Order: sequence, then structure tokens, then C-alpha cells
Amino acid sequence: MDIQLEYYMEPKGRLARFAVLGAGFTFNVAAEMNNEINLGIMDTQDRDDQFIGVEYKRYLTPIESSKSPYLIRPYIQRANDVSVRYFQADNDSRYQVGANWYVNPSWVVSGDYTFVNRENDRSFYSDNHYQALDLNLGYFFQPNWHAGVGVYYTRRTWESAFGDITESYRDSDWSPSVFSRYTSLDGGSGWDVRGEYTFSDTQNFELDGRYFFNQKLSLSATYTYIEQDERFAPVDDIIAGQHLLELGFDYWFSSHFNFRFGLGTDLEQGDGISSLTLLTSIRF
Repeated sequence: MDIQLEYYMEPKGRLARFAVLGAGFTFNVAAEMNNEINLGIMDTQDRDDQFIGVEYKRYLTPIESSKSPYLIRPYIQRANDVSVRYFQADNDSRYQVGANWYVNPSWVVSGDYTFVNRENDRSFYSDNHYQALDLNLGYFFQPNWHAGVGVYYTRRTWESAFGDITESYRDSDWSPSVFSRYTSLDGGSGWDVRGEYTFSDTQNFELDGRYFFNQKLSLSATYTYIEQDERFAPVDDIIAGQHLLELGFDYWFSSHFNFRFGLGTDLEQGDGISSLTLLTSIRF
């Protein structure tokens, strides 16, 4: 599920963090909000260019005023949504559509479809294409705790050229996952903790914890372990076992606008700061 091959993908968890960038700038002062625009940029050591992303999200259930933290208010209120996203980094162009649907107070269904096109600049590689379908089903055992299962389907196509000889390749894979999320809030302060494990040749475990000091301010820490398939590591220059840690700061200037800053490091390499993330959003 969390394929970090040369072709395209970051681990699933890291991808999701770009997909959910935050919220808010004031276009109007209506009590209910249905729209969100997210902008983000990430600079990493292993890419020549910055990772730039933009997302538009439409809440089918309006976001209402409450005492809960601004960042996770849509989740607390069980707001259904649909979204479209575009990401660009190096030679990758990534397009996504997604949705979250709370069927009733107990069940939630979510899904994302991703298409990635890479224009490879290597003389023996031509354009590559990557598609992914991510489906998840969650159940709320309590109002503040839900868990579930997911499945991740990937399909890659690429061509290699040696002189006048061109060969085409295809590869696909199914990967199951399990996840859980627990939220403990007292008004605008408290904890939000999430975990996910993916079963595949490239296994991925992610644990994310965030503490809200109030409605506006929160700090987060995210640990990700990636067990890269050794068959691909020699080709992709990816270490077989990566331990990634990211620390983040999120502040809401109002219920409409926020700013998020993050620093990441590879604990296995010990090279200090390996990524810098800046995110901002508009909710109206």
C-alpha cells in the first residue's frame, strides 16, 4: 500500500498529510462554512524541486460554530465531503479525487483515486503512469473512537527504451490495512491520536499524535516506519528500513484561516533536518 518506488508514490500516510492541509481565510462571516482551499509546499533533501500541492474540498454538511478545535471540527461534526487535489514535484504530476461519507453515527466510508504521470528524464526511461485506489471502512465503537479496515490497489505502467527497442511493463498490487483513531477533548483542548498499519511488500506503520492547547493552537508528532521491498531498493536508492519523525505546529488566526509549519528527519540516517513543510488553508 505504501509504495515509495522511483516511479511515484510517497508512503500513504505522508501523502494523506498533504491532502489534509488545514483550514481557513475569511471570505465572509457566515456561521456555517462549506468550502475549503488548501495550499502547501514541502522541501526535502531527496528531491530537486519542492513538493507543491493544492486542494479544494466541498463539505456537503456545513461546518458549524462550536467549542471544538478548528482543525478537526469537520471530523468532530461528522461532515461529509468531496475533494479534488493536485500535487507537483520534480517530474511528477499527481491528480486526486476523494470523499468521506458518514453513513450514520456508527459507520464511515472514505475513498481516494490517484493518477500520477512522470516524465522521466533518463535516456532509457520514457513516461511512467501510476494509478491507485484507496478504500476504507470505519466503525465508531464510541463517539470519540473509531477503527476500521482498508484496501489499497495500485497499478503501474512504464516503458524502457534501448536504442530502437522499446518494451512496455505493467504491475499491480492489492494491500490491506488496519487503522484506528481516538480523540479525547475537553472543550477546545485535548488529544487526537491516529495509527495505521499497511500489509504489503512495502510495509508501512504510522502513528500520529496531536495535542490541542485550545481551539487555535496545537502541536503534533508523527512517526512513520517504511519497510522497503529490497527488490526495489537498489533501483530507487531507498533504504530498506526508514524511521521518519515529523514535528508540527498548527495555529488558527480565526475559524477561517490557519498556518502550519513542520520539520522532519530520518532517524535511521541521523542527518538532521530532512524536510520542511509550510501549509495554509482557507475555509469559507
